[in-house]
Amino acid sequence: MRTITIDLINDRALKLLKNLEGLNIIRLHKERITQKTAQKDEDDSKENIILNIKKGLKDLQLFKQGKLETISEEDFMKELNEL
Repeated sequence: MRTITIDLINDRALKLLKNLEGLNIIRLHKERITQKTAQKDEDDSKENIILNIKKGLKDLQLFKQGKLETISEEDFMKELNEL
């Protein structure tokens, strides 16, 4: 038996792994806390969330003034679905 650690990039990958677990091909373990996970928690601090919101509002103002270009809503949704 071998143990590997992988980072899942979307829910479809997790669903596939759960299906493989159901067929007794693999065994999934709960996520272990790693340095990367600790960094992610730090990135989600209240201060960083507020800074990200402020940056988004500033970008919105620039867009309304014609000083910032963005992608269309349709392209944005396509990108989200590809994740």
